[in-house]
Amino acid sequence: MKHLLNLKSFFKFLGKNKSYTFIDIFGLSISLMFVILIATYTFQELSTDQFHENKDRIYVLASEDNYATAYRLSDRLLERYPEIDKICGICNQLGATPVEIGDYEIKSELLLVDTTFFDMFSFELIQGNQKNALEALNYAVISETYARKAFPDRDPMGQILKFSNGLSLTVNGVMKDIKNSTVSYGDVLFRMENVKYFNPGIESQEYHNAGATVLFIMTKPGMDLNTRVQEITAYFKEIFWMYQRDIRKQVQFVPLTDVYFSKLDSWGRVEQGDWTFVLVLMSVGILILLFAIINYVNLTVAQTGFRAKEMAIRRLLGSSRMELFARLILEATFLTFVSFIVGLFLAYLFIPSTNNLLQTKLAITTLISPFSIVIVISVLLIMGLVAGFITGDYYLKY
Repeated sequence: MKHLLNLKSFFKFLGKNKSYTFIDIFGLSISLMFVILIATYTFQELSTDQFHENKDRIYVLASEDNYATAYRLSDRLLERYPEIDKICGICNQLGATPVEIGDYEIKSELLLVDTTFFDMFSFELIQGNQKNALEALNYAVISETYARKAFPDRDPMGQILKFSNGLSLTVNGVMKDIKNSTVSYGDVLFRMENVKYFNPGIESQEYHNAGATVLFIMTKPGMDLNTRVQEITAYFKEIFWMYQRDIRKQVQFVPLTDVYFSKLDSWGRVEQGDWTFVLVLMSVGILILLFAIINYVNLTVAQTGFRAKEMAIRRLLGSSRMELFARLILEATFLTFVSFIVGLFLAYLFIPSTNNLLQTKLAITTLISPFSIVIVISVLLIMGLVAGFITGDYYLKY
């Protein structure tokens, strides 16, 4: 074992053949960089909204083709259907709004929500308490990114945000940025009742601006609103002008975890992905990995002639077939791990460019789990085993 772990001759070979070493490691590293970036993107897409504790009880109210609806329908649904535990209306289409903070102004993305927001969703607060973060009408919760930008040198808690329409909000919480969710990111999150300062029609009892809001509905445990779809559709035809005029004809309740890849439109009210694109990208990632393994093995085997004399001497000195195979497998595995580390470093460097290209926010840390670690180690070991075995077989033949 001691002689097996002595890789001085291997390092000497790599040092003498710098071009081979560079091409072998750099080529594999580039391939693994693309695989890591693609794997991160596809994993994040496929895990959208999976982190919510109550995800199996949350639905989004939709028509036959759209998620956008009237905010005040929530009142009617809550009072009429006991299956419903909570409803959270969310409005995100107010645009980049100037907010006055002290003696300067900053453009801010606003997200108006009901007080049930933190009861329904599992978004994490860094500062503040989820139970009272939106307790007062003038309370606001800001994102972590916004807190660093707006209050770089002071505690954001208790700071005042002023709007040109007369609304003033007090920061009562800082939350981790909303991501990996159908709920859109917002810099400043505050109560829906304040929508009257921006778009009074949204809170109209006549259901004006009927496409301005998305209603997230959490049912009581074991309840299924889809059994009441026909009844609710008939009810909407009595009270909601869009159904009365046959602009919309159906009601459906889409499970939260199905919303992201559904084909229903939302007019930008919720975040949605493209399942076909994810599938294509995932296939490309698998192909890149396969070609990387093949190219790596071919390049390794192509260099066997340079070490034929060394291997022949080892055989004459008594090294067994198994020892030769073990040594070559260990060397090949070492190179694959080095290439992976370099590829991981390159992936971190290219994350900003990838985010711009895919219009997303990648975080490689999302891949860190016991399962993914086992997968990575297994793939690297397989690459090393295949390359080492084929190389060893070549030496023993010749």
